[in-house]
Amino acid sequence: MGWGASSGPVSPALLTVSRIADHDEVEAWHLRNYSDLLVSEREVALSIAYGLDADPHEVGNKRTFDWATERDWNVELQIADVRWHGVPVDRIYYWVIDNTYACPVGSREEADSPPVVSAYKMAVADAINDAHGAAGQHSYYFTATGQIVQ
Repeated sequence: MGWGASSGPVSPALLTVSRIADHDEVEAWHLRNYSDLLVSEREVALSIAYGLDADPHEVGNKRTFDWATERDWNVELQIADVRWHGVPVDRIYYWVIDNTYACPVGSREEADSPPVVSAYKMAVADAINDAHGAAGQHSYYFTATGQIVQ
């Protein structure tokens, strides 16, 4: 499936209320937004909005890993939302490794097993990587994370 890229603004993704005052009045808030949008060439109702930095309190926000430290790689956690007619239908957490490669975050089925990434999550990350010219980096980055695709 082909994807067309857009650099225009994407609708706001998350509004975080950071402080509530007396009488339920909002004192502080923070709006976060996506940086990029991919639109399916075959089905324009299907899009992937991505590049949204994850909140430090969100699930899986660990950013220091042995495999990254060994290679002196920077790791940032970001969010991609798969959307249908502009409405988010699925959210995928992924690492941006060394400001180059989008790598989906897998989950462990058992404590001693390697993290598993679904083929679906890998396909979303592949679309992002294709848009940024990092498609050929899979074996270099993904393999280093110790995850497997199922």
